[in-house]
Amino acid sequence: MLSEPMSNSGTGPTQLNTRILRRTWPLVASNLLVLLIAILCMTSLSTMRAFVGGESLWSKAQKDAATHLRQFARSGDPAEFTQFQNQIAIPLGDRAARLELQKAHPDLKIAYAGLRAGGNEADDIPGMVWLVRVGDRVPFMQRVLAIWARGDSLIDQLNATADQLRNQATTSHDDPADRLALLAQIDRIDLALRPLEDEFSRTLGVASRTTALILEWSAVLSSGLFLVIGLVLSYSIMRRSNMVESALHTSEKQVRAEQQRAQMTLASLYDGVLTTDAEGRIDFLNAVASKMSGWSLEEARGRALSEVFHLAEDSGAEWIAAALNKLRAGGDIPERLVGAVLIDRRGRPMAVDCSLAPIRNADNIASGIVVVARDVTEHQQLGKELERKNTILSTQQETSLDAILLVDEHARILSYNRNFVDMWSIPQEMIEANQDEPVLQTVVTQIEDPEAFIARVQYLYDHPQARSQDILRTKNGRTIDRFTAPVVGPTGESYGRVWYFRDITERERVDSSLRRANRALRVLSTVNQALVLGESEPTLLNLVCKALVDLGGYHLAWVGFAEHDETKSVRPVAHHGVVDGYFEHTAVTWADTERGRGPTGTAARTGTVQVCRDINSDPRMLAWRAEALRRGYASSIALPLIASTETFGVLTVYSKETDAFDDDEVALLR
Repeated sequence: MLSEPMSNSGTGPTQLNTRILRRTWPLVASNLLVLLIAILCMTSLSTMRAFVGGESLWSKAQKDAATHLRQFARSGDPAEFTQFQNQIAIPLGDRAARLELQKAHPDLKIAYAGLRAGGNEADDIPGMVWLVRVGDRVPFMQRVLAIWARGDSLIDQLNATADQLRNQATTSHDDPADRLALLAQIDRIDLALRPLEDEFSRTLGVASRTTALILEWSAVLSSGLFLVIGLVLSYSIMRRSNMVESALHTSEKQVRAEQQRAQMTLASLYDGVLTTDAEGRIDFLNAVASKMSGWSLEEARGRALSEVFHLAEDSGAEWIAAALNKLRAGGDIPERLVGAVLIDRRGRPMAVDCSLAPIRNADNIASGIVVVARDVTEHQQLGKELERKNTILSTQQETSLDAILLVDEHARILSYNRNFVDMWSIPQEMIEANQDEPVLQTVVTQIEDPEAFIARVQYLYDHPQARSQDILRTKNGRTIDRFTAPVVGPTGESYGRVWYFRDITERERVDSSLRRANRALRVLSTVNQALVLGESEPTLLNLVCKALVDLGGYHLAWVGFAEHDETKSVRPVAHHGVVDGYFEHTAVTWADTERGRGPTGTAARTGTVQVCRDINSDPRMLAWRAEALRRGYASSIALPLIASTETFGVLTVYSKETDAFDDDEVALLR
């Protein structure tokens, strides 16, 4: 009988397993150490083998390179020099890798490429890179790297000698004596490299044997440590197993004492607690339950549960009755009731959440029930208030002129409005999936500069506290004002990010038109003032050009008179702005020829305003396009100057922007 409650608790085996795990971790750690040393042994020896193979390739390539260079020096055959270059590329590749790896912050791509050029196997390269990087801190590897560096110095000399031979062969100053001297130099370099190659092989062999010896002793020591830890842990586990068995017998006696103390604990809970006997009569209620029901313990003891803990007929009364009936029948009782209404002794209602559980004796027989009740009146009020605020926020969001998207800190969509879906044409099934990534990709496909947009979004995700406002341009010509800010809790924790998008295309168009109109009006005002003052014609024309550039913000303005000479030329008489010799390269005529069909010539010939919205694509500007673009001209307007009914000249204005002259501005300038 005493053992059943203990087995039901289920805590004994769990605690035992936890203790065993705490005691056996050194054994696991030592086992992993042995495995790590074994892997290190195999990796190190494999890397040493790769270095030996690499040295063999290096030596063979150096010898073959020297041989082909001698043949080239004697015969001048370009094929021999090509063979020299192919062979010398192997030592040069290894050299490039060594120099890069000995830097404080090496570029591993360069190192890998160098070792591949040196003919090394791709699988061996990672180990070789690691060994070279740690070599400066290992004495026996420092010697290997020093010899390698000396060999590379001689390879540089051999390569320089090859360049001298090729220069002699490709010029008319091929001196046989110089060639013999270079041949002797090749022999000296080749002889100097041989002892270095032998010394490199010997030193590498010593390094390999030293590494193997160190690793072997490490394996022996770690295995011994593994054995000692195993013996100690085995003894400790056996001793503690006996202690646990003894403790289990003692804990069974303590269970009943714990059950008695539970009654005292009930009295101190925040929730209301009531207990009954098998017939459903109250035998205990704590202070909270007394306050909730209006009954004291003395008054309630022996009364029916439904009388003391009285739930409204339509809100839990049947639940209490069903629980008592199932208790008497020995069946399972309902465990929880949410949103019930408790009527206290004075008839006042109270919202409560309730739970029931049977009280069982040592024979696992139900001897009563325990009722736990919590006053949730305030919680329900808060819930209603929260629902009201959420409704207000949802209405504000849906009626906003902006497109709104709210994403949490895990890139899940929390909220959005219809404007957002419509602005970016998001499919309904995609937005309802609440995943940010596919929605982001849909937006990216519509952005004019997707790379910059993605980079900015990534920056904001990497900096969750940042605020940002940007102007987005879409491929279909829209302008979107985008603002985003973090959603931050009262203590600074990040809950995600809110995005606002507003289509300002029409506003931007109106602003641009107003700016252009104001610009034209300022120019006209200045010209009118000059006319009132009666300025001379040259002064007036120069003043007009100056006003168009300084006040109007244009790049160049010039006036040309239509001459009645043989070529019908347009002679510049006034200008202001960026000229840079433009008129010297752009002879303009108003005749109906190729150089008379541009905007200026056409305006002079026809007496009509000519607008070029894009110099780079307008076929009329082909003859002047290169010079215009070089000076930054992007668009232009040519305005005929008419006296009575005769066109005597043209005022031509250039802008740095394409499509800079809209209809309103043209009307004002006319």
